[in-house]
Amino acid sequence: MMAGQYQGGPSVDVLSTQGKKAESLYKSFGSVKKVYDQSVKGFVLAMEGGRDVRLQLPPAEKESLGLIQPYLVLQMQVPVGKGVSFELSVLDQDKTRRRINLSTNNKEIHATPLHVRLPLDLIRRGCWMNACLDVAGLFNESFAPMIGASKFWCLESLVVGANCRLRRIFTVAACLVDTSGDEMEFG
Repeated sequence: MMAGQYQGGPSVDVLSTQGKKAESLYKSFGSVKKVYDQSVKGFVLAMEGGRDVRLQLPPAEKESLGLIQPYLVLQMQVPVGKGVSFELSVLDQDKTRRRINLSTNNKEIHATPLHVRLPLDLIRRGCWMNACLDVAGLFNESFAPMIGASKFWCLESLVVGANCRLRRIFTVAACLVDTSGDEMEFG
C-alpha cells in the first residue's frame, strides 16, 4: 500500500477519516461506522461491540502497508471501562513475518519466536489522545533475545480491535513529545 511511496518526510498518513476515499483504505468487521464527533469537530470511525469488531489495514490480506518509519500514531479515544487491542504484523530484515499483539485484556507477557502478546495498561480512557507506539523498539525488545540480530524492517499490517473512536493513523520518524503532564501518574 505504502511500499512504493516516499516515506522520507517527518510523517506518513496511513488513514484519515476526512473525505470519501477513507473507506477504500481499510476493511471493517462488525460495527464500524463513520460518524461526526462534536468534540473534535470532524468525522471519526466509531468501533463499538465485542471481539468481532475490528478494523484491518490494508484491506486485502495479501497486500502490505510497507511502513518503514518506526513510530505509529493513532489519534483515538477509548471509552471508560472498555478495552482496545492492536495487532501489528511486522517484517524483519530477513523478511520473516512476526506479530505483536497489544491489548488491555492481556495481563502478562507471552512470547514465542513469531508472536508476542503484551499488556496495554497505560491507555487513557474517556479523552482523545495520540497513542504513539514505538513499533521498531517493541519489535527489537520483544524478539531480539529469541532471534538474535535480525531487526525491524517494516510494518506490514495493522488490526485495531474495538472499542474506540479513531480519527487518524500515521507514522512519524521521531517520537512525539509527551504534553499530557502525566509523568507523575504513569512514570
